[in-house]
Amino acid sequence: MRHMNNRTNKYLFTCFLCLLMFFIGCEKEEDESTGEVNLPPPKEISEEDIARNWPEDIPLMEPYTIQNFMSSEAFTQLVIVVIVPIQDVVQYYVDNLEAAEWEIYGDMQGAPPVMISWQCRKDDRELDVMIRYDSAKEASFVTLKLGFSSDEVEG
Repeated sequence: MRHMNNRTNKYLFTCFLCLLMFFIGCEKEEDESTGEVNLPPPKEISEEDIARNWPEDIPLMEPYTIQNFMSSEAFTQLVIVVIVPIQDVVQYYVDNLEAAEWEIYGDMQGAPPVMISWQCRKDDRELDVMIRYDSAKEASFVTLKLGFSSDEVEG
């Protein structure tokens, strides 16, 4: 049996965390007196905020709806929803990332046609791309996580 290298372990762990965050969605608070779960209202993020802060060399397939946006010093993550079959979304991102001179490395992983993910790098940045298709909603959920390359972080 082949052993996984450290980069593969990091990648799988990152995918696991992305999926966990996606399925959990947001914190919930339980009212102890009634036992009801109170969810905080979703944060409003305007497309103008995304356009102002999102790198120009990372495409956003249109039309899209913003599902989630998180930003910290270590990474920025955006989740969008497009009403397009997963094969078309994958082709769009492969074509447009390559055109923007992103290097796609490693194998695409996942369980097509339900989920596909891969990694890209450009200069000192790394981009994790994960696309999940929800057949009940006939929608593709695209997670784009931008961070610095492990060489920059570790060095």
